[in-house]
Amino acid sequence: MRMEIVFGHGVRLCILGLLGLALVGCGRPSHELDTAPVSGKVTLDGKPLPQGMVYVIPSKGRSSKALIQEDGTFVLSTYRAGDGVQVGNHAATVTALPADEGDAQSRKLRVPVPRRYARPATSGLRIEVKAGEDNEVEFALTSTSNEK
Repeated sequence: MRMEIVFGHGVRLCILGLLGLALVGCGRPSHELDTAPVSGKVTLDGKPLPQGMVYVIPSKGRSSKALIQEDGTFVLSTYRAGDGVQVGNHAATVTALPADEGDAQSRKLRVPVPRRYARPATSGLRIEVKAGEDNEVEFALTSTSNEK
C-alpha cells in the first residue's frame, strides 16, 4: 500500500516562510559590528617598514590587526581575514615584531619602531573608517634620537 502526504496551500506557505527565516539567520552574527575594508602602508623615516603589526583600537567593540608585509603594506582584519575595521574614528598603533632569540635571521630583520607608536595614548595615529568604502591609510612614522 502506497501512502501519499498532501500538503494544502497554507501548509506550503508556512514551510516556505520558515525556510526563509532560517536563511535570514545565516548572515553575519548579531554580535559583530559593521566593518569596512581597510588597507594601507607604514613608512618609517620615509621608507617602507618591512615588518611589524598594526592594531586599531575602537572605543568599544573588537580591535583589528594586521601583519605588515615587506613592502610596508597591510590589510586589517577584525572578525575574519581581510574583513576590515569597525566603522568610525579609532586610535591605531604600530609595533615591531620581537626578535626570536634563537633565530639569527629574525634578529637581523627586526626593525626598531619608536615606543611611542605602540600605545594609543602616545602614537598620534588615528583612522577614519567609512562604511561602503575601501578605506586606505598611510602611517608615516619617524624615529627620534632621544628614544630608547
